[in-house]
Amino acid sequence: MATVRGLSDGTDPRAEFLLEQIVDAIWSRVGRRTRALFLSYHTSGTAIALPVTELCRRAREGISRLALRALGADYYAGN
Repeated sequence: MATVRGLSDGTDPRAEFLLEQIVDAIWSRVGRRTRALFLSYHTSGTAIALPVTELCRRAREGISRLALRALGADYYAGN
């Protein structure tokens, strides 16, 4: 898991707990219709570096992918 600025020396157990809460809060908004995640690496209000590695890992495992080649379409557009 990533680190939180100011808590990154590994001595404060709140750091990992906070990051887990952030991941869970963001992931709770992902549903069956979610196709992409768009987020900033650092939050502007707190300068916390979001755990994007963990979020990307979850996305690869949980967000379905559209197999465009399998459709056999020349063009594809979505909304």
